[in-house]
Amino acid sequence: MKSLFFLFVASFATAQILPNIKDTTYCPNTPDGRPRLALPTKTSGDMQKIVLNAPGAVCNDGTPAIMYVRPARVGATEPDGPSANRWLIHFEGGGSCTTFEECGERWCGLGFYTAHQMSSTFEENFITRTGLLNRNGTNRLADRNLVMLNYCSSDSWSGRKSDIPLRSADDPTKAYSVHFQGATITEAAFAALERGVTGMPKLTDATDLLISGDSAGAGAVRTHLDRIAARMKTISPNARVRGQMEATFYPDFNGKQGFPAGDPRDPSFAKKTEKFNRIDVALLNAIQDDSCIAAHPQAQYLCGDSGYPEMNHITTPFFQMQDVQDPGMLENLEEGGLQASVATIAGGLHDQLIALTNIRNSALERAAITQAPSVVARNCGVHVTWSDEDGFFGKKYRTAPGATLYSYYDLLWNWMTGASPSNLFVSKPPSTPDVPLLDSTCTAKAASAPPPPSIATASSASYNFAGEVAPDSIVATFGTNLAATIATATTNPWPTTLGGLQVMVTDSRSITRAAPLYYVSPTQFLYLIPTGTAAGPAQIAIGSQRTTVQVAVTAPGIYSASQNGKGVAAATYIRITSRGVRSEGLLTDLGVPAAAGDQIYLLLYGTGLRGGPATATVGGISVPVAGPVAQGQYQGLDQINLGPLPLRIGLGQKEIVIRQGEELANTVTVTFRAAP
Repeated sequence: MKSLFFLFVASFATAQILPNIKDTTYCPNTPDGRPRLALPTKTSGDMQKIVLNAPGAVCNDGTPAIMYVRPARVGATEPDGPSANRWLIHFEGGGSCTTFEECGERWCGLGFYTAHQMSSTFEENFITRTGLLNRNGTNRLADRNLVMLNYCSSDSWSGRKSDIPLRSADDPTKAYSVHFQGATITEAAFAALERGVTGMPKLTDATDLLISGDSAGAGAVRTHLDRIAARMKTISPNARVRGQMEATFYPDFNGKQGFPAGDPRDPSFAKKTEKFNRIDVALLNAIQDDSCIAAHPQAQYLCGDSGYPEMNHITTPFFQMQDVQDPGMLENLEEGGLQASVATIAGGLHDQLIALTNIRNSALERAAITQAPSVVARNCGVHVTWSDEDGFFGKKYRTAPGATLYSYYDLLWNWMTGASPSNLFVSKPPSTPDVPLLDSTCTAKAASAPPPPSIATASSASYNFAGEVAPDSIVATFGTNLAATIATATTNPWPTTLGGLQVMVTDSRSITRAAPLYYVSPTQFLYLIPTGTAAGPAQIAIGSQRTTVQVAVTAPGIYSASQNGKGVAAATYIRITSRGVRSEGLLTDLGVPAAAGDQIYLLLYGTGLRGGPATATVGGISVPVAGPVAQGQYQGLDQINLGPLPLRIGLGQKEIVIRQGEELANTVTVTFRAAP
């Protein structure tokens, strides 16, 4: 299946010097063929942008790389001393690309990622982050000097090359160039921090340094951690350096087929060597862990594997957070050709994570490892949670049903301060069913989460109370004493008076309209944001009670079977086998039957989508989109059809991601199972 990018990309005759991706007009989802992203507008936030004006420290599109900084909180302390010269430096994650079509989809925002991960043009001058970087009453790690290295190189922070030509596999005349300079950006950032940047102390005075990263950013920690620790020894000899990685530890299959890891007789040696030489060496000139490269001169691909360096070559102390059913990991393994059930992968990874705690006895460099890693194996089916309040502070993880619950923050803080526990392993997933059940505590809320407002409104599909709503979308308002009766509309269109009550919406232009009502009760109203409601803040009036919502042209929400905006999509599927036999059904936890040669379509239902075009991915793979359109059965109900789905999506649980411009719908899932 060809990428959507190829179906619409404009023809471009190549020359000796290819234009950078920023100078092309290939995007099929915008009128001018360029990314449609908002330019910076924020004038406040607790982290300030710093531009890295250093040779080669550029994003994919040639714009200068940036980082965000915030000085330590005055007077803050940790159990063993003040925070003034302690640092937390986080490498931001965000996938990667190495081909014309992958980088094109990323640049145009045809999938989960957008040009935000390839350029600094669209980044705000000030930001505020939640989770790990949130300076609240709970998170003492965020009292340190904070740095977030903004990811815009699409190379897992490893590249050292510029003006790399990428050509269409179908038509070599279609091409552009990009820069892969993640390692150069890393060097420039640390050099700037050592010299001193506005409002921050110099890194040369640091006494404690936590190098953190998620996903591709965690790959940066794996690659650079020992190098950073050695660097700090020369500029601040007494500084303590540690690492923290989330969502980068994958099953290590090296040396498991009868030959030592890196042995040319290993069945995977030739394939992995070819890929490493083609991408890491020729395309990226990627940097790897120095001692790993020295140990494996003929099998350097080992140093780029997710798992092998941690098990053998990283000697700086580190904390590893990994989900045994990480959807990003599962998708990458499937795309790499691994044919194994989710249960098999999860069980094997569980055992490997336990083995990771023993590397002082098993690693090739065990003599240099002074402290065993702390490891958390969770079973929540999530990728990264470092920036999420519930994911980072919520009480989510336990060793077994009924055991004490610990949050990501609890375990990381324990490790940082020498308290217990700092290791935690969920029960090993059973070998059946093929897709193991997730831990029931994974939806817990953070203890530090603020209480919900007395009256609040959200999309009836996403239930994101911090999100926007759109004209002609169905919303839900929750509260107390909203109505004295319960009533449901019996006509279509819906009435503007139901149970003797009205909902009045006053938009940003001070125009007031009565909202069509579907359902009223003492605790909940379901109604339509009226047609014509202007973008901007709008006031909702239900009797004497008031709430405010932000209205946008589109505010995509997808209905889920759980009716809370999460989990399996409330959708139907159509399957046409290679023999032309058609079947259809509802998406359920049992999954959609699939076999080679099938054409499978997903029919999703949502609200707030009809205001603009959409793109979609299933399991991280771009898929054809039809719609969105008004579904017609109910006011405000929209439909968006996906398919036919590419075979390479594979089996197992997959995330469905719908994007409209910069707006992402709530993520829902679909599971594919082998057809009987």
